[in-house]
Amino acid sequence: MPADDWLDLNSTQYRTIIDLRNHFEGDLTALGHYHYDRAMPPIPEQSSSKRLVFGFLISGLQRYRMDGQDLILRGGQGIRFMPGSVYSSAGLPEQRGEFYWLVVEAPKRRQIKLPGFKPEAANRWWSRATDTDLPGRFPISEELRRRLIRLFNADLQDQGAMMETQLSMDCGLLLLSLYQVLAESLDQHTSAEVMKTLQYMEHHLSDMDLDAHVLASVAGLSPSRYHTRFKNETGLPPAEYLRHRRVIEAQRLLAQANAPQVTDLAMALGFSSSQYFATVFKRYTRLSPSQWRTKYTSTT
Repeated sequence: MPADDWLDLNSTQYRTIIDLRNHFEGDLTALGHYHYDRAMPPIPEQSSSKRLVFGFLISGLQRYRMDGQDLILRGGQGIRFMPGSVYSSAGLPEQRGEFYWLVVEAPKRRQIKLPGFKPEAANRWWSRATDTDLPGRFPISEELRRRLIRLFNADLQDQGAMMETQLSMDCGLLLLSLYQVLAESLDQHTSAEVMKTLQYMEHHLSDMDLDAHVLASVAGLSPSRYHTRFKNETGLPPAEYLRHRRVIEAQRLLAQANAPQVTDLAMALGFSSSQYFATVFKRYTRLSPSQWRTKYTSTT
């Protein structure tokens, strides 16, 4: 059973969480951030009937399971966990990369209160934020990314009236930026060329000859132009994205009870040798494939 109504406010050496209730009145609860340089323990199955959670993956790749559906979030995409949703990392570790998250308390029999918003505007924001007709994933606009960074890096120790006004304004602008992107399609922020190669990757992970030059050809762009566009839209260079995507697939397969042998898995995922596969796998997870299988098979 998932842990219900959790609210983790404990910062560690790897992540920082700000309790926004110490700085604002209302329902904006917490803002968190991590920038992992290695894979971390899996996110256990959890749920909260009292909170709406937004995740913002700035760079990297992450697999989630939400209400029984598996999906992959890539750099430049956000995800929305509705009150009552059950979600986890599908038994797989949190991947290395940069991620922010924002927690909003669900109002009960009252109007929602948000910094920088009048009551009527706050209610409109909440209606859009919890609209079940909108997709669970959304694009992170450049404006939204800047607002996240600005609020997270604000001097929250300054209790002066001017700083409180500025913080309230920064929160309001962050929430407004989020409001603006929620109804937008992910495809609107992914060019046809990059989308074509992302789909091509998914069907050719086993192709040993697949590399950035092949993908540039699939996109119909020069290698340099494709590299720039892909990195701008996903947060990772194409070669690194492909390696990371293959490692995530390897993690999924290694967690199965009937997992293939490491050598067979390396070949099946397009690596030139089991030694190179092990090197890349350990670079992302800090564990060898065999160590990872031993550690995580029983948890999935």
